[in-house]
Amino acid sequence: MKIQFPIIMYMNGHSSHTTLALSDFCITKQIELVSLYPNITHTMQPMDVAMFLP
Repeated sequence: MKIQFPIIMYMNGHSSHTTLALSDFCITKQIELVSLYPNITHTMQPMDVAMFLP
């Protein structure tokens, strides 16, 4: 399967996930980063919270 660029990558907006190195990498690879609000996993992935408990 051939991936068409640019692509969009959604990620948790926690500050530990966003680095200058990641930003530079994404620019060179034509990846658009979209940071969501931090700590929003319970909203975006309800099965992780409700069904797949630790």
